[in-house]
Amino acid sequence: MAAYIHDLYSELLHNIKVAPNFENYYDVEFVQGFDMPMHQHKSIELMYVSKGKCTVSIMEHSMTLSAGEFVLINGGIPHRLYVERGRNCRVANMEFIFCPSNDVPCSISDLWALSMEIRGLLNSDNEFFHLSDSETLYATVRDIIRELESDDASKNLLLALMVLELMLKISRIYCAGQTADHSPANVYVNKSLDYMRRHYSEDISVDDIAVALSISTRYFQKIFKQTIGHTPMDHLNKLRIDKAKLLLRKTDIPLTDLCLMVGINSRQYFSYLFKKYTGLSPSEFRRKSNVSMSSDWFS
Repeated sequence: MAAYIHDLYSELLHNIKVAPNFENYYDVEFVQGFDMPMHQHKSIELMYVSKGKCTVSIMEHSMTLSAGEFVLINGGIPHRLYVERGRNCRVANMEFIFCPSNDVPCSISDLWALSMEIRGLLNSDNEFFHLSDSETLYATVRDIIRELESDDASKNLLLALMVLELMLKISRIYCAGQTADHSPANVYVNKSLDYMRRHYSEDISVDDIAVALSISTRYFQKIFKQTIGHTPMDHLNKLRIDKAKLLLRKTDIPLTDLCLMVGINSRQYFSYLFKKYTGLSPSEFRRKSNVSMSSDWFS
């Protein structure tokens, strides 16, 4: 039997019980830039950006990750992390392999038999996955890192269950993007949604998105409204406010800086949009979030 499994596509994951073994982890805010040169290791790696932006290079591919985006990299794949000097970026990272174990009540082999999404993820043969979180994955990532730092006797059992939750959530996010309608209009709309997720923190307009898609602004607005049910700018503003809500809950970044981080140049306009979509001012939202989360977040 193999001593360890570092390949997401190993058939052993389908057939035997395994437990995760973490080889490295951190949750760090880089405040003066950072440059980890191209490197590789046998462990599977997850990098999740919870604040700011960074650049991740994987083999010949290079991509910008903004808050709420993550990459899952298979073992043995060369990669690099770069944070521009003078730019803040918080990254949660974990590197793990799987080891044969009969001491876990449930394993990926059980999920393989029950979940089409797990089979879809582990049959994809991608060397890496670049995906956007719906804000549910970060809680699991954070909980795993907290548990790794604990000394509880049941630590390994809980970590095994948490990694199953992690893999299920990633497979759900991945498969949701694979089952979309691939008609020409929907391809444009999906590309526009991806563009917004990647560039919401920049000063972009509907015209900019249409140019990136190489279609007219009028046609873009028409197909977007028909497909999504509201205008592109309404969707972009809602995305920005959703990201702002996450930052307000998790950080103490001043509002003058926070609004710029979500692509809104005016604090007054940011406050107007925030109240429009949430019914609260940003300050009221932060205060209520801190009160409701204090016992959990700071325990």
